[in-house]
Amino acid sequence: MTEPSRLDNLTVRGLRGLRNIELERLGRLNLIVGKNDVGKTSVLEAIFLLASLGGSRMPVAVQSLRGHKVVDSQDMSLLFHGLDVGNRIEIAASTPRETRVMTISASHPDVINQKGQRLSRGTCGPPRVVRCTTTLTPHDTGKPRVYSGTVAATGGEIKTVDDPDVGTRMGTIPAGVVASFQSYSRKAISDVFVAKRTDVLIDCMRTVNPRVEGLGLNEDVAYVDLGLDRMVPLDMCGSGLVRTVQAFSACILGQVQILLIDEIGSGLHYTAIGSVLEALLKMSEQHNVQIVATTHNREVLENIQQTLDREDCRRFQSDTETYALERNKDGEVCAYRYDYDQFQHAVSRGIEVR
Repeated sequence: MTEPSRLDNLTVRGLRGLRNIELERLGRLNLIVGKNDVGKTSVLEAIFLLASLGGSRMPVAVQSLRGHKVVDSQDMSLLFHGLDVGNRIEIAASTPRETRVMTISASHPDVINQKGQRLSRGTCGPPRVVRCTTTLTPHDTGKPRVYSGTVAATGGEIKTVDDPDVGTRMGTIPAGVVASFQSYSRKAISDVFVAKRTDVLIDCMRTVNPRVEGLGLNEDVAYVDLGLDRMVPLDMCGSGLVRTVQAFSACILGQVQILLIDEIGSGLHYTAIGSVLEALLKMSEQHNVQIVATTHNREVLENIQQTLDREDCRRFQSDTETYALERNKDGEVCAYRYDYDQFQHAVSRGIEVR
């Protein structure tokens, strides 16, 4: 079996509110904690971008994770630190097999497509062109592979200028995202049915709502059996149940190696957090999935600590890392790492770690 592309560390420079942060010694479960608007979600976006190998549409796609539709060059400026497109973005990480470095830069040159047609004319103002370049350097050979893609803003649209075939990106890391603005993937649920793993997904859903008796599909709608006279559309259920389906479907199918969860406790009653986390950890162990999750909720941290202290979950303690994002006296965001013993000490004594 191929060794999973787990991230050992992460460096982010120039992305949104993150001028320069480093996360060392990433584990199986990684918690990103901190106040509102300190950059927690940006860390998830950085990992999502780095896993994608710089496809040309990724700077656009990553904005949609926040529910924002990119329609012009002003929108693309939102990726850059201080909205300054002169600040190049750099994201780097190591895996057991390679070093990955992505750069994202903006410029204003004339853009000529592969047919020799000019898509935009160089000028000042908001960036007209955004280019992603990812370099993979295997530890064994030291010979880098480079992947890149470019998009241009012209005529009120975002157009692809160049983008290598996805099939050539041999180093793409499958990453799943559970974000606030996403709905469940009907295809993922359908694939769970085809794989005959529906019972596993239903068991996971019961960690949120014990009343779940079954799951069904009808065209483009997923339905949940809650023991009523008729089944209920999944979208009509609470966000906690919808997010649980999102998180577990991809894991059950073995489709992701990294699972990114924004606000892991969102939509969950505090009594369900421990059960959901326990199921996630055991599934991540079974399918070799690395989890990176954000939270600013103290109840979530307390429930995580209680879950990891259970006898059947203690083996995950040594592979759990916590990173607190805080602003220093100059207003710059810094990352402070807590191993599990430090995390446990802080949470159990009510010390601020968020």
